[in-house]
Amino acid sequence: MTLKKLFLFVLAIAILLPVAVNASSSRYMGIGGPGTDYIIYDASNHGLYPSLTHKYQKLLGIEYSGAGAAWDHTLVYCVWDFEGKSAVKFILDSSPSSMFDVTSDNLFAGMTQNGNFHMLSMVYGRPMGDDFDFGVALRYEGKSFAQDEIPSVQSKIDASYSSFGLSLGITALEKNLDATLGVDFAGFSRDEGSTTVLENDGSMRLTLQGRYWYKYSDTNTLVPHLRFVNHKYGAKYGSAGTTTTVAASETVTDLILGLGHNWKPVDACLIVFELGFESYGTECDDGTNTTTDSRSDIYWRAGGETRINGWLNGRLGAVRQWRGVTEEMMSGTNTYETTYGYSTTTIYCGGTFYYHRLYIDFLVEPDFLKYGPSFIGGDSGSGLASKVSMFYNFGKD
Repeated sequence: MTLKKLFLFVLAIAILLPVAVNASSSRYMGIGGPGTDYIIYDASNHGLYPSLTHKYQKLLGIEYSGAGAAWDHTLVYCVWDFEGKSAVKFILDSSPSSMFDVTSDNLFAGMTQNGNFHMLSMVYGRPMGDDFDFGVALRYEGKSFAQDEIPSVQSKIDASYSSFGLSLGITALEKNLDATLGVDFAGFSRDEGSTTVLENDGSMRLTLQGRYWYKYSDTNTLVPHLRFVNHKYGAKYGSAGTTTTVAASETVTDLILGLGHNWKPVDACLIVFELGFESYGTECDDGTNTTTDSRSDIYWRAGGETRINGWLNGRLGAVRQWRGVTEEMMSGTNTYETTYGYSTTTIYCGGTFYYHRLYIDFLVEPDFLKYGPSFIGGDSGSGLASKVSMFYNFGKD
């Protein structure tokens, strides 16, 4: 980007968002992309560690994001406290995708207005003593669809999906250890006339994660962390005119081990670094054959945020990843294996505008950095930002 584009980019932000820290997914994404929230403190950590909810009280916020120009993911939340001793957070999450991927199985095929999936969550956290915090999160996700029979055209359709989840979290060992255990279950079915063409068969998700804060100097902290997820999507498939069903499943096992580092050289400045490893495996059973795919990633991320002036914070981060992939495929009765590898580098940029109690976090759209506004680069791109989070801190003096 030329200096002229950079100048106009900053000017455009100042014009478009004249009033826009530490409390949104836009913030940690701008520092280092997905996964950065495992190695920093942020109010969005409630989804990872419910025991931290009471540390971020009296917030009202909304987040928008999506792929390209389709801003189809919205999250609204409110946090209030009970005399400062505990806090509860309510979240409504509207997304085009669900926790258990029923869309790929055409669960809602034929739905004229195919709206989002909606998840309602409640997170409660409170201290249980000087050295122990406890938190619990409950969540429900649902969507349904019904259509009357059209004679000689289609049968009556009834389709529904729901998932239920529970997470228990603790903060202990002089408030240095955060840990959470979570479980989610799904239920779904699609009836066409008198035939059940799709129904749930043991879909569930188990999550275990933890991190430890080791402060070895006034400005430096190590953050080793671990995350383990076992996710099963199981379904039975039927067809008209027969009672025979076919069971199939996909099981994903994901393990992440990372060592993060926080450096605060001066006030209102945070520099982070992480070196990590991820093992991701998928086992697919179509009722006849079973294939297994796997990948291994080694990555590092580096980024930071700092105060630029009295109303603006800036963020910049990068992730470098080396990936090895092994895939299996069936051809007749034979199984073939393909192995390959590649590397990627991803840059993130964002910031925060704040005015008294109002904060606006944004993650800059990569195409905007590449081409600038359309009147400069001639490319409309996808707009200024790919994610925007706004919240009001009604507990701040």
